[in-house]
Amino acid sequence: MSSIKIYGIGREEISRALLGVMDDIAVERRGQISEALMLFGSTKLDYIDCLLLAGFTSAGNDFISFDRKLMNRKRQTR
Repeated sequence: MSSIKIYGIGREEISRALLGVMDDIAVERRGQISEALMLFGSTKLDYIDCLLLAGFTSAGNDFISFDRKLMNRKRQTR
């Protein structure tokens, strides 16, 4: 498990905490954000890449990026 260097909090812990908070607040695109948080907790991608990946795949769209980690993860989700 990797952790955020500044705070020493693991990605999985951050993901679980934010997913738990979502039950108590109104969130647009709940499914996309939930998927992005789960990806964030289980990969080394940054959150923005997770959000992009979740958004494009949930809409059935394709994308291309120069980010190799993101493209590798995209291939794994097909």
